[in-house]
This record gives sequence, structure tokens and C-alpha cells, in this order.
Amino acid sequence: MSQYTSRSESDVGIRLRLGKQPRLCAVIKDRYSDFHVNEIDPDGNIVKLTSLTAPVDNSAAEALKDPQIITLIPEDVRQKIGDMQERLNAVVDKRNIKNDKECVEIKATDLEKESRTRIHRWISTFDKLSSETVDKDGDKFITIVAMKGGDRGKRRPANRAKYTHCVLYKEGVETSEAIGFIAKKLNMNPGFISYAGIKDKRAKTSQRLCISNIEASRLVSICKYRQNIKLGNFAYHPKPIALGDLKGNHFKLLLKNLRFSEGDEIENLGLNDVVTSAMESLASAGFINYYGMQRFGSYAVSTHQVGLEVLKQNWIKAYDLLLSPKPNDPSFLAKAKDLWLKERDPIGARSMLPSRFVTIESNLLHGLARSYARNDFVAVFLNMPRPQRLLYVHAYQSLMWNRVASFRVEEYGIDSPVVGDLVYVGEGEEEILEFEVNDALNDVREHSASDSKSAPKKLEVKTLTQEDINSAKYTIYDVLIPLYGSDVKFPENKTKDFLTKMLEDEGISSDCFERFRPIGDKPTGGYRKLLVRPTNVSHTLHTYSDSDNLDSYIKSDWEELNEASPSNGESARAKTDDSSTTTDSSTSKKTCLVLAFSLPSSSYATMALREIIMEQDKSCHRNDDANKISQIEPSTKQEQAHNDDPSEAEPSLKKPKVAE
Repeated sequence: MSQYTSRSESDVGIRLRLGKQPRLCAVIKDRYSDFHVNEIDPDGNIVKLTSLTAPVDNSAAEALKDPQIITLIPEDVRQKIGDMQERLNAVVDKRNIKNDKECVEIKATDLEKESRTRIHRWISTFDKLSSETVDKDGDKFITIVAMKGGDRGKRRPANRAKYTHCVLYKEGVETSEAIGFIAKKLNMNPGFISYAGIKDKRAKTSQRLCISNIEASRLVSICKYRQNIKLGNFAYHPKPIALGDLKGNHFKLLLKNLRFSEGDEIENLGLNDVVTSAMESLASAGFINYYGMQRFGSYAVSTHQVGLEVLKQNWIKAYDLLLSPKPNDPSFLAKAKDLWLKERDPIGARSMLPSRFVTIESNLLHGLARSYARNDFVAVFLNMPRPQRLLYVHAYQSLMWNRVASFRVEEYGIDSPVVGDLVYVGEGEEEILEFEVNDALNDVREHSASDSKSAPKKLEVKTLTQEDINSAKYTIYDVLIPLYGSDVKFPENKTKDFLTKMLEDEGISSDCFERFRPIGDKPTGGYRKLLVRPTNVSHTLHTYSDSDNLDSYIKSDWEELNEASPSNGESARAKTDDSSTTTDSSTSKKTCLVLAFSLPSSSYATMALREIIMEQDKSCHRNDDANKISQIEPSTKQEQAHNDDPSEAEPSLKKPKVAE
């Protein structure tokens, strides 16, 4: 039976690091509050939630000052109309407007048709109101009511751009879940909400959202429905936000119980010395830009293993891997998988699944039930969502990239480029690989032709000559490693020989990429920087006791907006020195590290952490006994429930002290 694996980094080609100092042990991402991610927009600005108020809309106020209308409509009636528009602007769900009963009447018996027309045109400038002339008891009245269906069919104010940009702040929630929730409250298709990329679930994150044809005032009201989802920093823009439309991400991390690994030689070195050396190395030298462990899955059957069989078009073997048992399978799915694996009965296996049960395995079994008998295995594969289909081959490409990167560093070092290396021709540009855009696609917004505007651009690549090396124009940070595919160049040095030999050993040829089916998923490949240097690097060390509130060391956007202060003041921020960090047994003091850095999009924070901390499946990460660790766990029952099962509880956010 498949189960969670203890696969090591070396299994997926992650073997080297640039720093020479000993790596430390720490408890990483113990709670979601230990991990903060802020998007970096295309202009290089770190996205932060700093305001919850909507932009002031003066259109209604200006309309009320229309001199022609002032002479036709009494002031108190004009004010009622303005108040009605403002109230309707704050309604989140447009369906509620249909039931609005308020009505403002203007007696129009003595008005000429031209004047009545002018009033109707004036009302049309309010995007939530409609008007009509009615006869009642022998008199004419112009009635103003809420437009049924909200602002459908109404023109956007001339001075307001089409797209509303805002900052989404979330805690312990997937980006797709947050967008689905927002869309439901607005009664709109999630496709009208766009974003640059997904952010971690087990983290406190801030990112940009874009919503088409929506007033910011409606979005303000959404914040009251979920304590762990907030929207703010509203602005109107003429252009939408597209997938991949970001420069990178800024990370803030809290690493607990920082210490030396048993057996490390630490003579004449203190914890502070090692951390300082590691952070200086990270900032100056950077790290190898490996694809992280999360790309390869957490079960005994890895995504790259499936990808290898898909590349070879060994469909049955690929499907067997995908339908291998997992320890958390519900009983009906376990039986369905067993029936397929033992008797090759996809129709019988499909019949065991509930009609509303939708997973990768159910999609696959439905496809097999329809196409297995006629041996149409590509049609079976097409029954899976495209982002999921792409995942497997991309995982194998990532494994190859990691292995090639390790070879390049071992063979030629990291001092400078060598003849035959690849670099981009343009300066200051970097290609976003297709699957790095598609990684952001999910069940909320699937890839389609409409996403073509988000498709990554191909950049020109050149092979370095001796003349280029002599010119010193390029550095090691310009060197690219190809992600093998049907449309890439290869280094003209020993790196190419290593890559070719590796593919031969795996039974892979260029034909596997050139003749890949389905054609629409053909892996064209791309390029990725060999090394990455983080920017905005900083760190602080603190000593603490298990009873201390460590959240005071790493404030989120929401907490900063709320102007929260540590309840225990400066006493919790004990000054770090070597004696306090090396006498844990006698003082019960531990050390935590708060570090921050910015990375380009598609680079992995966990790979940057490798320069400081040992790989996360090492036992030293949690070699404390269970009750010691439990003292560092969430301090409230509500947050503990959230960590165990996110569906059972939401993190509680205090109301910020902001002006109404």
C-alpha cells in the first residue's frame, strides 16, 4: 500500500548548497502564523494590507449639484436619492437589491416633457437606480427605485476604470477557496476575479486581486463575513491582473527552537555566529534554484514517477501509479482502486464511487470506463483537468533540472560562467515557464483560451563564447539551466553530455517530447536561472520560554493594521547572546530566528532555507519530547482546531483601529 514517504532531498536531485557553515536544526512552520508571504507586484513593491476603506466616490455628490436639476427637484428629494444610491452601493449580493422596497417620488404633473426627460437622464447617472413616469390619481410622478438585478446593464461612471484592484489578506485559506467565497458573496462567476498567483494555505498572506465591474464599497462589506479573509487597498484600474503578473514574493518566517545538530563540530562558534555567517552567505552568494520537495508529492508514488511513464506513453503503468492505494482513501475508493488493479474492470470500479465524489482518481476511473475497452488511453488522460495533466510531466522535467543543476555546480563551480553556458540575450528579463503560470490554475479558474493573455513569453537565449567570457559581461547569476523539452537549446559543454546520458539511462529520447500526446499538452520546455540571490534579507535572534507569545516577533499585515502590541512588552524580546542560547538545559530558554527575504516568482523559500537549516525530514527538527513541543503549539483551542482540521475553525482576527 502506498503511504506518506520519507523521501530525501537527494532523491529528487537536491544535493548541494553554497554556504560552508554548519547547518542548524529548527522547528519550521510549526503553525501557519510562523509563515508570512507578501506578493511583490511588477513594479517591485511589496503588497501589504494597509487600509480597509473604499475610495471616495464623489460622482453622486457631484450629480446632486447639477444646476439644471436643482431647479427641478427640491433639495430634500435630491438628498433622499443620494442617500438611496449610497445605501445600495454597500449591498454585497445584488440579489438583495431585487427585494428593496424604497421608492422616491417626484411630482411631475406640471413639468414639460423635456424637463421629465432631463430628470430621467440624470437618474441614469446613478448606477443603482432606475426611474419611470407613472400616472396616479390624475397626476404624473417620476418614481425612483432600486434597479432590479443591481447594476446589470448600467453604464460604469465615466471617471471610473473597469477593474477594481485590491489586496486580499488571508490566514489558513487556499487562494482558490478565498476567491470562491468572494465570488459567492458577490453572486458572480469566479472567472471575473483574477490574480497573479496562488499563495500558501498554511500561512498569513497578502496578494493582489482584480474584480471586473464592481464597486469597491461592495467589497468592503465582505470583510464582516469571514474572520480570516480581508480585502483592502482598493483602487480602480484600466487593466486587469493576469496570472504570472508579479515580480516575486516577500517571505517572513519564524523558526523555533534553533540549535546545533548533534555531532556538529562547533568549537569556538556560537549560534549567533553561525546564523550571521549563514545569512551573509545567503544574501551575497544566494542558493541553487532547485525545484522544492512539494513539486514531487508526499506519497510513495511521486508525481515525477507518473510523469516519466506519461512521457514514455506507458499509459497503463501511469494509471496504475495514479490509482495506487493511499492510507487516507475512503473505503469505497480503496475498493474501486483494488478492482481496477486486480481485475481491470473500470466500469465496475466507477460504479463504486458516489455520483458527487470528484477527485483525480474519480476522473481517471470515469475516463477508463468510457475509453479502456477501445484502447483510447489518451482520451482517458484528457478526462483529467489540464492543470493536473501538466503536473506530472512537469514534475519529471523538474527532477531532470535539479540533477543537471547539481552537475553544473559540481563540474564548473559557481565563480563564473564557462564557455557553452546559456544566458538570456536581453538584460533584466526572465522567462516565466508555462507550467509556473499553470501552477496557479485551479478549480476556481481553469486554463482556457481566454488565459492566452497570461501565456509566458519566450525570451531569446544565447550560448556563451570565449569572447563573451573575456568581456565579463555575464556573471554566474545569468547562467540558465534548460528545462528539457521539445523547443529548447542545450549548453554546449559537459552539461549537455550529462543531460543526454541521464535521459538515455531513463529510457527517454527526444521523440518522447516531440511526439507527445495529447498534442495540446506537449512539453516545450524552458529555462531557469541556476542561482538566485534573495533581496531585502534581514534576520533577528530572540530567546524565549515556552510560555512566551512568539507572534509578537513576526507581525502580519493585519496585526500591523490593528496596531497590536505584545502584551508582555520588551520582556519577551530578550537580548540574544551566546550564553543564553547554549544553556538551554539550565535556564529552559530556547532560541528562535525571524528572517525575511524576497525571491523572484517560481523560486522556493524552502530552498533558500536549506542554506541555514537541515532538510525538513531530519529528526532534529522535532527531537523534543511530545509535551515540550505541545507547549509551543497554538495557545488557544480554536487555533489548535484550525491546525488539525482547517474546516473546523477559523483564525480569529481582532478588529483593526481604523477610521470609519
